[in-house]
Amino acid sequence: MNSPSMPVMIEAIPAPGLVGWWSGAGRRVKAPLLHALASLAVAITVSLIIFVLWFPGALATVAGGAALFLILTSVDVISGPMLTAVVANPAKPSREFRRDVLVIAIVQLVALAYGVYVLSLARPVVMVFEVDRMRVLSAAEVDPTELGKAPEGLRQLSWTGPRVIAAATPKTREEMLKAIDLAIGGLDIGDIPKNWRPYESQATSAWNRAKPAPELEARYPVVRDELARVAARNNVPVDDLRFLPLVGRQSGGSVILAPPGARVVDVLSVDGFF
Repeated sequence: MNSPSMPVMIEAIPAPGLVGWWSGAGRRVKAPLLHALASLAVAITVSLIIFVLWFPGALATVAGGAALFLILTSVDVISGPMLTAVVANPAKPSREFRRDVLVIAIVQLVALAYGVYVLSLARPVVMVFEVDRMRVLSAAEVDPTELGKAPEGLRQLSWTGPRVIAAATPKTREEMLKAIDLAIGGLDIGDIPKNWRPYESQATSAWNRAKPAPELEARYPVVRDELARVAARNNVPVDDLRFLPLVGRQSGGSVILAPPGARVVDVLSVDGFF
């Protein structure tokens, strides 16, 4: 006599290591790794805003954006995952662990927001032609109470890279003495918004003060390819390009001018004072 068939219960067997990866001891590896990947994705997204809009090209070095961003990402990408590794105790209940990670993420986002705010204040807003050089000013270096005294059209600070302008050159003896007094106090003529003028008003003077680009190439052979690319992009020979020294917050640089109109076409990170 055949016995009635009995249902057979088959228990699913997890893949080796899968349980350990998602829970228990695997938490110490998985949680910090996921946190690091998320932090890295956020840092890359923020870097696009910072280095494409606020600190384009060599201004990342000259205006100090690269150094500030390095500090910001070091805190964001390293400290957050490290704290997550500390709280990732395999014996801790899941609910409590999620709460701890949420608190870390909130603190991390607040720190990131503050870092981005600091970078926004350090962003270059104007590049001022002053007699024989260019000076780049950050948002923090422009006195907001004086900004309203700038000429119409120059009273808004740029969020998409520095605006190229010029500083009015002292014409009388009184203006010259006043400029000297301000310089002794740490203020150049381009630091004062009421002295700002459209770049076109002094473009000819900028061109006449600029030196031929081949002199920059002879001094720094490393820029040869960069100058060639700038020349090709503007459809002019390298010999037709000129440069002015650039004074920055972090270091010096060189502003490349091209005809017609002494247009500012690029910034190189090599010091133009020599």
